[in-house]
Amino acid sequence: MIEISIQKEYDQTVPFTYKTNSYTIRLFSWQGFIMADVKKGEEYIVAGILCTNNANIVQHWDSKFGNFRIVNNANDENYPNVEGLGDKYKLFYITPEEL
Repeated sequence: MIEISIQKEYDQTVPFTYKTNSYTIRLFSWQGFIMADVKKGEEYIVAGILCTNNANIVQHWDSKFGNFRIVNNANDENYPNVEGLGDKYKLFYITPEEL
């Protein structure tokens, strides 16, 4: 797992590169919950996905690309919220080898 640095902001765009694959992850708030868009290059893979604790953000995606997860360090709730971004809630890239 590779931690991707995120800020305590309600709407943020985070670039990430793994080997030759470039991604852009947008995290934003909707009714207090954390939502995500993921682009690989210029192509949207998913948009407006509700993030749940330690679950793959991109469902039905080839495992050769890895995946992204929001992880609640306290493990005390399934639906991360924006108040804990960057501290309690961390963004990770799960490598293809780890899936």
